[in-house]
Amino acid sequence: KRTFITTAEQLVAFANEVNVNKNAYTGKTVYLMADIDLAGIDWEPIGQTGNCTFNGVFEGNNHIISNLSVDSEDQAGAHYSSGLFGWVESHTAGHGHIKNVKIAGATVKGHHNCGALVGYITQETALVENCHVTGATISCTYANGDADGDKAGALIGNATVATPVKDCTAADSKVSSGRDAGQLIGAGREANVSGCSAANVTVEANG
Repeated sequence: KRTFITTAEQLVAFANEVNVNKNAYTGKTVYLMADIDLAGIDWEPIGQTGNCTFNGVFEGNNHIISNLSVDSEDQAGAHYSSGLFGWVESHTAGHGHIKNVKIAGATVKGHHNCGALVGYITQETALVENCHVTGATISCTYANGDADGDKAGALIGNATVATPVKDCTAADSKVSSGRDAGQLIGAGREANVSGCSAANVTVEANG
């Protein structure tokens, strides 16, 4: 029930296991065991709604994932979500958790639900805890009525249904969106945010 990641290649393989093989990792924990540099890799967000989601536990062990690059501007469908993780959800307590992850120098481009760590996280039993983003550039632009340039944050694009977000930070980052934009979270309908802060994060939104 445990997966250990020490290289960029292993992190890509984990993403493919979720996205291609539809492995949700429910009841399983993935451990990041080293700093990972994703320079030169076109990152595919881990998990998407209606197709595949990540429902396990990702333990970052305070390691740094640097140079994350996500370009989802060709994805114009409803709810396509962009970040290190695209769509994270949980159906039982103790799953859908992202913990102790540091992301440095991320660039994320998309049309809906954009954040360096998670594009969209759902359910009150999910959790984001002690995660930190620095030097991120998040851009969410209009494509159509389904992907209308909304919900962008340095950490999370969209957090719903009382999802706890605890002890997280964002710093030295830029967020731009058509609407629903924030320093940490773009949209937080019922989100339960505590112990979080942002420093030198600029936000631009048209509405």
